[in-house]
Amino acid sequence: MQQRRPTRDPQAQPGTLGPRDRARWVGGLTVVLCAAPCSCGELPPPPPEAPAPRLAIDPTAETAAVPRFVFRTVDGTAVSSEALHGRLTVVGLVASYDGPSQSQAVILRALNKDHAPRVNVLLVVLEGEEARPMVEAFAAALGAPFPVALGDADAIAGRAPFPGLHEVPSLVVLDASGRERWRHVGQVSEQDIDGVLRELEQRGAGGAGR
Repeated sequence: MQQRRPTRDPQAQPGTLGPRDRARWVGGLTVVLCAAPCSCGELPPPPPEAPAPRLAIDPTAETAAVPRFVFRTVDGTAVSSEALHGRLTVVGLVASYDGPSQSQAVILRALNKDHAPRVNVLLVVLEGEEARPMVEAFAAALGAPFPVALGDADAIAGRAPFPGLHEVPSLVVLDASGRERWRHVGQVSEQDIDGVLRELEQRGAGGAGR
């Protein structure tokens, strides 16, 4: 049987998605996001051999805050490291086209619902400006109440503000003073993130919270 090759939207400009292609992409992404744990049951638990994440950095240690950052959000505003001070912050590093990243984004949406306004949530998409149409569609399908931003060149390369993190999905937790207290590469359940946040709060690293 002859296979039908996908055709390019004739209205699309080079490097962008045309109306037809964008509609297809958003439709497929919406199915993925709506099939996540918030509506159709829980994600499968992590393998038994994978221990629950623990704090990788001693909350009592005197460490410097992460380098100052400012990311442009998909709605045209900006989010800065200074704006996140005063509360624990969960930063998700994802890619719009990556399945585990999409699942992690939905987990963060649920986490935000359970912890806002006590905890900040920020989603940084490690894709360049040329991917903005897809990232905007990703953010719209996710319907997140927290900022969704495009990473800059340093973030995408894993240089700053979180050195060494360029794989997706990855997570970072900052304390109320903007110091990195925990990081993890790979998808993490809401339960495990919640455990990290509670441990930080018990150790006095959560700030004023509400």
